[in-house]
Amino acid sequence: MDQFFNFLRKAYKLLDQYGSPFVLLWIRIHMGLVFYKSGLNSTKGIDSALFLEFTCALLLFVGLATRLAAIPLLFITAAIEFTYKPLPVHDFWAICLLVLLVKGPGKLSLDFLLKNHWNKKYPEN
Repeated sequence: MDQFFNFLRKAYKLLDQYGSPFVLLWIRIHMGLVFYKSGLNSTKGIDSALFLEFTCALLLFVGLATRLAAIPLLFITAAIEFTYKPLPVHDFWAICLLVLLVKGPGKLSLDFLLKNHWNKKYPEN
């Protein structure tokens, strides 16, 4: 029985170490495309929500300030859900954005590279 649990521990560790970055990258790209396309399809002209959609989508693509970018997109998703047209896909978007907010962008991001650079330049005591 111990061998089985050791196997599970190793499998979970490998999934977390090698699978998690790619899953978070997929979420970032998917959500970035959702909001980028939404901004392209907007017919209202330039307003603050459209600017946020484009800016935050680009930040998600590269993984820069990902947690910060997820917050306004989460509010935009809620506004769409509650004021425009409630659809199940909005729940999926909210869950994806919450994952990015909680877990961060992952290892395949500029945030991760900048954090590593910062930690090497200014190590903690």
